[in-house]
Amino acid sequence: MFIREFLENVRLGLMHRRVGNAAVPEEFPLLRTLQFACESWNVTGADRTSEAGPAC
Repeated sequence: MFIREFLENVRLGLMHRRVGNAAVPEEFPLLRTLQFACESWNVTGADRTSEAGPAC
């Protein structure tokens, strides 16, 4: 599995978990950070992966 595929799997798993009601536990700081990032990023569906990497 490539890192892009891994991050996409993480994104898909986190995209429906809102920090306010389903935060990732504090014992998983990296996943928690990604959850905060996914909730903050605006996803328009445009493929910008070639410039800035995958978006949440």
